[in-house]
Amino acid sequence: MKFFSALLLIGTCLVAQADKTQNIYIAKDLGISMEVPAATGSTDKINTVIASFGLPFSGDFQPSINIIKQKFSGTLADYDKLSRNQFKTMQWAVLSSRKIDGGLVYEYTGKLRKKYFHFYAKALKKDNCIYLATATSLKSQWAQFKEKLIKSVNSFKLIKN
Repeated sequence: MKFFSALLLIGTCLVAQADKTQNIYIAKDLGISMEVPAATGSTDKINTVIASFGLPFSGDFQPSINIIKQKFSGTLADYDKLSRNQFKTMQWAVLSSRKIDGGLVYEYTGKLRKKYFHFYAKALKKDNCIYLATATSLKSQWAQFKEKLIKSVNSFKLIKN
């Protein structure tokens, strides 16, 4: 009985310790980990960058994935319409788009600041917000990096807190 009580106590302590360090970034390939500050209060803005991850530089541009939180009280259909209007305004070409459970996925290309880019994005709706993970590379880099970028963006999901 004492053995099981000790196991229960150890398990409770481990759970309590895990709760204190909820925001841990781990990059096993780089051999690093870091406790990330809680974003309490800072995500109340209209558009807030939550995270940014970069691949190694290739030429003069670093392909990357950014995750942003956008206040948006409309439906996913409303967000889709807004996004398509923005693509049209920017004169960007939508290569593909699809609806997924709770979200949307877009692949598109366009010119920005005299450079041609390739984007792959996944938008997920939760409450009155859109969480958007977007992979960005130069159009000329896309063939080299697309597999890693698409895999990463497709793995993006919302978790229950």
